[in-house]
Amino acid sequence: SLEGIRLNWEEQISLSPSTSLSSIIRTPKCYHISSVNENAAKRLCRRYSQKLIQHTSCQLLRTYPAATRIDSANPNPLIFWLHGIQLVALNYQTD
Repeated sequence: SLEGIRLNWEEQISLSPSTSLSSIIRTPKCYHISSVNENAAKRLCRRYSQKLIQHTSCQLLRTYPAATRIDSANPNPLIFWLHGIQLVALNYQTD
């Protein structure tokens, strides 16, 4: 059944809690998603560019706006996408 497939999928996907930079570079299980804020992601892009690209070829990585963005501005996602970071969370803007 569709419900059984959905439950099975949810059991296999695991969202890891916030992770240190050194543990991002290590290869965790393929069904884990690592999350880092934009400042940490920028450091990864600068310091470990090739390793990060290699890592994100087989591992999901998510970045989200830094807490210092009090005006709800968004980072430019292009730099993260170019390094293979698949999920770039953005602040939702309303009037």
